[in-house]
Amino acid sequence: MKANPKELFQKLKQRLRIAGTLERILWVLVLLPFLPILFVVLVAKGLKKRRLRKLRKGQMFVQNTAAAPQPVVDPTAEAAIRQRPSDYAFIRIIGNDLPPRHQTGQSLKNVQFILENEPDFPNCEKLWLLNRIRNQDDEVAIVQALEAAGHEYIKIPFSLDEYAAAPLDFSLFPSHQYIFGREFHDLDLPAQDRGITSIYRHRNNYAMNNNGARNAALEWGRSRAKWVLPWDGNCFVTGEDWDRFVSDIASQEDHRYFVVPMVRLASNDVALDRMDPDDATEEPQIAFRCDAGEMFDGSFPYGRRPKVELLVRLGVEGPWRWNKLDPWDLKANKPVPDSHLIGKAGMVRRLDSGRNDLEIGGKEGREERAFARNDAIVDVLRVLDKEVLDTRGYDPKRPVFFGRETLEHLGAGKTSIQTQQVRHAANEALGRGPFSVFDKTELPPSGNKADYFHPAPYWWPNPKTKDGLPYVKRDGERLPGTVLYAPESKAYDRTRLQFLFDDAVSCGLAWAVFGDNKYRDHAKRLVETWFLEEESAMTPHLRYAQLRRGHDNDEGAKSGIIEFKDIAYLLDAVRLIDDPALTDQLADWLRHYRDWLVSSEQGQGERRALNNHGVFFDLQLASIAAFLGDADTLLDCYFASTGRLTGHFEEDGRQPHELKRSMTEHYCAFNLHGWLSLYMLYKSCGFPVEHQPEFARVGQGATWFLGHRDAPWPYEQISEFDDDRYAAVVLFASALDLGVSTEPRDLNLATQKPLFHPHDGVPPFWSLMVAPDTSDAELNLEAEDA
Repeated sequence: MKANPKELFQKLKQRLRIAGTLERILWVLVLLPFLPILFVVLVAKGLKKRRLRKLRKGQMFVQNTAAAPQPVVDPTAEAAIRQRPSDYAFIRIIGNDLPPRHQTGQSLKNVQFILENEPDFPNCEKLWLLNRIRNQDDEVAIVQALEAAGHEYIKIPFSLDEYAAAPLDFSLFPSHQYIFGREFHDLDLPAQDRGITSIYRHRNNYAMNNNGARNAALEWGRSRAKWVLPWDGNCFVTGEDWDRFVSDIASQEDHRYFVVPMVRLASNDVALDRMDPDDATEEPQIAFRCDAGEMFDGSFPYGRRPKVELLVRLGVEGPWRWNKLDPWDLKANKPVPDSHLIGKAGMVRRLDSGRNDLEIGGKEGREERAFARNDAIVDVLRVLDKEVLDTRGYDPKRPVFFGRETLEHLGAGKTSIQTQQVRHAANEALGRGPFSVFDKTELPPSGNKADYFHPAPYWWPNPKTKDGLPYVKRDGERLPGTVLYAPESKAYDRTRLQFLFDDAVSCGLAWAVFGDNKYRDHAKRLVETWFLEEESAMTPHLRYAQLRRGHDNDEGAKSGIIEFKDIAYLLDAVRLIDDPALTDQLADWLRHYRDWLVSSEQGQGERRALNNHGVFFDLQLASIAAFLGDADTLLDCYFASTGRLTGHFEEDGRQPHELKRSMTEHYCAFNLHGWLSLYMLYKSCGFPVEHQPEFARVGQGATWFLGHRDAPWPYEQISEFDDDRYAAVVLFASALDLGVSTEPRDLNLATQKPLFHPHDGVPPFWSLMVAPDTSDAELNLEAEDA
């Protein structure tokens, strides 16, 4: 068992208290050499805590402690409510088990315990609210138990479509792209986990419906009784507890709210034991008089003080009032006029959650429960997110960019301009390759030709040193061999990699359109040679991409990862080839490459890039995850992409990071093409992008960019720009229903330029990606006079 430093320190203190003088001297002599180390550790720890406190802003949950003005009480209404006999609507809310916070099946177990052991109470109606229970077997079992006991219940149903419509929420973070910045990554891991969980706030509120169910129970109970108890489903009350509760209320009938202290049970075996209310120190339940005006705040999600918010609003004292806030936390509302009308009554017992190790008191218990609760929330919501994808048609085998129906429609024509463009590109590809990283003539620092190698383009040998190290930057001057397709580029891997991507796509499309095996065979050969065959395969990493010799231990730069971006389209070609053996073997290579992407220093750095590099990282990783059927990584990518959007596009559509460049028109288009491809991928995989407001920024960005189409570009652009890229933007955005209007010059897809330079970021044969359903006649796939 791992020693607890705090326990060791306490034991040492205890030992020193009882030690004699000689033993104390010996202890001092033993510990003396370690004092400098201890001093350094304590100083470092103190500085870290200070930095974390600063990052968390030092805010307390209670921001406004001033008492609210007391309301004017209507004497007539107050007299009438006091004359009403006291009766009670005791409504327990049953939700879903949330492992690891709860044991599976614990809700049903506790319902059965309550029905078997809790006595009937005079003038009390026991009611139940079934709160969005997702497991139908669990719900049926609970309903059967309630009906057998003759208890009334209502249901709040769960709808996966309604859940899917609940957006992720990045609005509470202090800055755009906050989760990629240093401030967030300097937080400790528990704080980062809380930050990630906060992004699920709306989905948490729908699925857990914590305060929503409490408010529904409160409304239901107000119509049935003078006093309403909208309590958690694990609450249990003995006859003695109830008598004390009723007596306390009777002595303070002018109050509208009562807190009911709670004790947390580690085992239901002690639920019937006599207990002292003074031992009930856990977060209390709340009882409401039917005319009480306050309700629970539905914006506070499960796990982030949902009940505490109302306790604070009512002025209830407790340790929660001084909880430190994270920068993204919701703040407590101001005290309410009713806050002087709250009393204290009886006690309640919280039944066993099935996790005895978490049912301990004090700060340690609260922290452990918080960690488990946070894990449970994310685990449940991730399962639901995967169900959303499944029900919305996600299929790893289905192409995400090229529609099979469109290609089959083209194949039926075979003489259209587009089909001839595909055939021409595929025939050119037949005369090249296959390609391998073993074909390069320069070795990477590892000395292993299997490692992909491409130098950083603007870094040259140092003329001031004998060995030329470290390389120095010569802005605007490309190192020989780093110009794509130039003869000297044969020394490295970048040009061959691009030929692989382009030719595999061309041949995959040609196979789908014409059904000629020569195209399928060549595409397979390209993939097998580069990725799979032992004597020619690339190792699954980019450690030496855009390498600057003499820097970073001769490891490549994070920016080199973008050289692999077009793998997104190659994977669609593999889907079109539809060879199970090839797919399985490539999947194995991709899993290793994916693991390197997410764990390497280069990959983690590129993922945190705030400009187009971050987008193309997401596109690359998401396309691999979609191909592998790796829903967890795919969800991570969607999550990250959503968090980027407000930092990439301002509300008017400007792209602040790309407008800092010297080729602003190029980079604005380049970034847009990355986003349009990513949007199409997410939409094809079933993500509810239409319900995520941030994704509207892509359309706003396209609209802003296209607004400059027929006018001189007003920002710095030091090189020529291919104006045909505007058509690719407008038609892509239009096909994705992003609110962009097309013009007559754009409507004939067959006349659009099919292939652009890879540096432009336009997908190969993009016009086939945006082709409409075959029944749609507005956009033409074939030339009018073809």
